[in-house]
Amino acid sequence: MEEPLPGQRQLVYALQVAGLIAAGIYILSNIAAFLSRIETFVAIGVAAIFFAYAIAPAVDRLARSYPKRLAITVVYVAMVLLLGLGGAVVIPGLISSASAFNADVPRVVAAYHQQVAAMPLVAELPPKLQAAIVQAPERAFAALGNFGAEAATSAFAFGITAASFVAFIIVVPVLAIYLLLEIDTIRRAALRLTPVGARLPAARLIREIDSMLGSFIRGQLTVAAIVGVMVTLLLLALHVPYALLIGVLAGLFDVVPYVGAVAGWLPAFAISVSTNGWQNALLVTLGIIVINQIEGNLVVPRVISAKVGLSPLTVIVALFVGGELLGVLGLLVAVPIVAVFRIIAEKVVDEATPSPDTEAERLRAEDQGTRAKGLHAKSTGLSKTR
Repeated sequence: MEEPLPGQRQLVYALQVAGLIAAGIYILSNIAAFLSRIETFVAIGVAAIFFAYAIAPAVDRLARSYPKRLAITVVYVAMVLLLGLGGAVVIPGLISSASAFNADVPRVVAAYHQQVAAMPLVAELPPKLQAAIVQAPERAFAALGNFGAEAATSAFAFGITAASFVAFIIVVPVLAIYLLLEIDTIRRAALRLTPVGARLPAARLIREIDSMLGSFIRGQLTVAAIVGVMVTLLLLALHVPYALLIGVLAGLFDVVPYVGAVAGWLPAFAISVSTNGWQNALLVTLGIIVINQIEGNLVVPRVISAKVGLSPLTVIVALFVGGELLGVLGLLVAVPIVAVFRIIAEKVVDEATPSPDTEAERLRAEDQGTRAKGLHAKSTGLSKTR
């Protein structure tokens, strides 16, 4: 049987990758439909996984010298103390700032209307575009208020407010403890289900996926904290009110890649226009653009991209698809899921595609075989002539 030509092999590999992608999309769509029915349970599970990966390095470092249960206990006690201290300092200020901001929204909107309508650039725009720009914060604040009211109404209607609070305060850390304790057992069980000949590649694949997920989760939390701090410092430097509140919101939103700095811009812009004038608002806009560029070109590539291995375009597409399938939960898990599929696809292609050295050796062997056949044919011809 003749071996396929290089072009044919490449076509086979391309079809294999396309089939893997199609199968992945089909599987994901069915998984998304199922997960949407158990959304609360999935949210708790995802939160526990994120939490476990976030504290895993500290636990592993302590577990080298102490029993793992003691290491987890020490880390949890340290976290409770740090969160308690930080909460005692920050949370009262955030609550008072949020209350003051909520009461100040009508004044901010009215002052924004006056200031933006007087801006030279806006005055030259068509009337409909002027109206859209002038009314943008008012509509955004109204939509946010309606969303909050609707969420609160739904929560009280179904009686899940207290349950959700208890779940995320108690159940998530407890579930994370079991994940940290049983992770080695789960890995061994997964390898036992793998055929013996494939266990070594499977172990490498599991180790690479585990490293990628840990790097992504811890890296994204680090990036979110950096963005929150940078936005807060920017607004403090420009004397924008509610700087800490807006910075915290920007950091929270930045848990979804590339969203935080942009999400913090609208309230910062509206408040700076209404309080300090449009010149200050332009400086805020310029500062947010700089922060976004620092995040995308310096922080994210160093902290996340090297491990996740996804281009910004792939991340954006993944966020759109994840948000469409699973809403907020989809935005959180879309990037790591796509990164896992990338790792699996690369392993499949690497195993199916011969390395350059292997291909060169094969061609060299074929060439030597052809030469040997030629020499044999010549010697046979000479012997017959004699």
